[in-house]
Amino acid sequence: MGPGVSAPFQAHIIEAFVAWTCTVIFFYLAGLAFSKSRVRFIDVAGTTALARWPLIFIAILSFIPVSNDLDAITQGDPGVILPLILLGLLGLPFIILYVILLYNAYSVSANLKGGKAVWTFILALLLSDGLSRLIFHFVIPRFFTLHSI
Repeated sequence: MGPGVSAPFQAHIIEAFVAWTCTVIFFYLAGLAFSKSRVRFIDVAGTTALARWPLIFIAILSFIPVSNDLDAITQGDPGVILPLILLGLLGLPFIILYVILLYNAYSVSANLKGGKAVWTFILALLLSDGLSRLIFHFVIPRFFTLHSI
């Protein structure tokens, strides 16, 4: 989906599940490929799910009313842009915490450390993000009626 799209509640639940599932799959595959120890799927799935708790605060922040007037945004109206910047800055610590927890979940579950853990984490995260975006773009809209707002 994306910004400026209105969708049924179920579509947002499925979107979160797809994003988590893609992350789990790529973390598990990276762990199998690069770890010398045994990697259990349930460990990857559980720690990755637990790492997502800071995202609830991002969802709560999204209820703060801000303008979605694209003309005012593109013209640089400070009364519209400043609240958007402040909202982004409020959400940034939660995003950073999420990435830190996600990395810890991956490195512990896959028993990887150092440079190998970092570059396989980045690669797996980019691949999972790419796959989930493809699913959001091509699959989800086929099951739900999406409306521009």
